[in-house]
Amino acid sequence: GGLVSQQIYLGYARRTASLVNIDVGATAYRYTSLYSARRRELFGEFYVGASAADVSAYVRFSPDYYGQGGPVVYLDIATNKEIAQDVRLFARVGFLQRLSRRPTLGRRPSRHDVEAGVAREFGRLTVKARLAVGGPDDAYFKGVWRGRSSLSLTLQRRF
Repeated sequence: GGLVSQQIYLGYARRTASLVNIDVGATAYRYTSLYSARRRELFGEFYVGASAADVSAYVRFSPDYYGQGGPVVYLDIATNKEIAQDVRLFARVGFLQRLSRRPTLGRRPSRHDVEAGVAREFGRLTVKARLAVGGPDDAYFKGVWRGRSSLSLTLQRRF
């Protein structure tokens, strides 16, 4: 498998009088060599977003998306709704647009992804089942990661 080895966030969030949260900042990731086809990857982005009640929307910009030599913009809209005590449904849709003519991300200048799932909390343990589908083709993915969809089961423990 492949794991993210580090994530660093620097940002500022503020709740407005209308109960909308505004969030701006930057994120940096460093991936292990297992995640990125035996190469160590550094990846950074800037973001601005807003959330209210159960919905959030973010616009993210990366000047060098996963080291592929081209800038991209990514729009992310998500929702998270508690349907019973300790049970919630979540869904997200994303759209990525390449901003240069460089041949990154396979043959296409844009990509999309959709995910949906359910999470159940058991005290400090959370169990999540998630289905994700991306497209319009699988040209972006390589090696063992090739494909358009994934089904995952995650166990997460809070300390």
